[in-house]
Amino acid sequence: MNKLWKVYFWFISVLAVSAVFELFSTVKVLNLHSILGIVSLTFMVLSLYSYIYNKYFFPSTLWAWYFYLSVTSDIFDFLAGYTFLNAYLGFEWPEILQSQVGLGIEISLIDYILSTAVSVPFYIAIYRLSKNKFLKE
Repeated sequence: MNKLWKVYFWFISVLAVSAVFELFSTVKVLNLHSILGIVSLTFMVLSLYSYIYNKYFFPSTLWAWYFYLSVTSDIFDFLAGYTFLNAYLGFEWPEILQSQVGLGIEISLIDYILSTAVSVPFYIAIYRLSKNKFLKE
């Protein structure tokens, strides 16, 4: 089981680094959404490293807050970005939220399901970190 977690960690790490390189190569000016994305990716990789390699970086209360923030953020991203709200209800986010926070970016349901499925082990890791439990060797 440890090997699968380590493979997942390195997979996510490579995705995170490539996402940051992609961001810097395509975006001319960083907005709030881009900065929050970089911070979130950094915390994601750090939390997985902490959980898998039994390293203590932050207290469990911080991991608990990060867990709830991540789950809430993903639910909000689903509601804000899924085409149901945009296409079927004709909902439009204000321009400032679209440009600075990234709201209103339409994603397909299959994209959302795939990204959520890839994130499930991450949610397990930060939940267990919030309970001061690390991966057993």
